[in-house]
This record gives sequence, C-alpha cells and structure tokens, in this order.
Amino acid sequence: MAATMTPAQERCWEHAKKLNRVARSNPHSPYSGKWVGFVDGELVVVADSVDEMLTRLKAVEPDSTRCLGIEASRDYVTVDYIWTS
Repeated sequence: MAATMTPAQERCWEHAKKLNRVARSNPHSPYSGKWVGFVDGELVVVADSVDEMLTRLKAVEPDSTRCLGIEASRDYVTVDYIWTS
C-alpha cells in the first residue's frame, strides 16, 4: 500500500527536503540534530526530541493532514537493506 500525502503535506515535504539538505551538509546548522515540524509548508517547530516536536506541532495545528515532521539530519535518500539468513 502506497502512502499518500495531502497537498498541504506535499508543500511541507518540499520545504523539509531543502531544510534536510542544509542540516546534512552543515553540522553547525541550527537544525542539525533537531526534529522539525511544518504546517502548510511553513516551519513552525524546532525541537530536541520527536515527542517534543509532536506535542508542539499538535498544539499549533491539530489537523494532522496539514502537518509533517522530520528528523532534520536524517538521510531520507539512502536505502538500507536488512537481510536475514
């Protein structure tokens, strides 16, 4: 089953990808090592933990279809394969 995003989440994802590139390329970025939350394509939360980010994001916008949160420094491009024997 493929995940689908709302138009608001797609706007968030476009901004999140840009911020992710900055955080991954510059370890001194204010977003490096942080969790960030977006609403309607705008950055609204920068937090130290996923729980803090989610709590603050829900306080800003209770409608999750308009929100997106990511770990700013994570590599979302590389695929890691896990094999079992």
